[in-house]
Amino acid sequence: KCWNSEPEKRPSFMGLSDSVESLLPSSYKRH
Repeated sequence: KCWNSEPEKRPSFMGLSDSVESLLPSSYKRH
């Protein structure tokens, strides 16, 4: 879903950031 060929169907930058943070170990969220 993140890399849909139609830009308007991609998640927002904030939404994408939240998705990335959820995949990272909690230690990376402390920066």
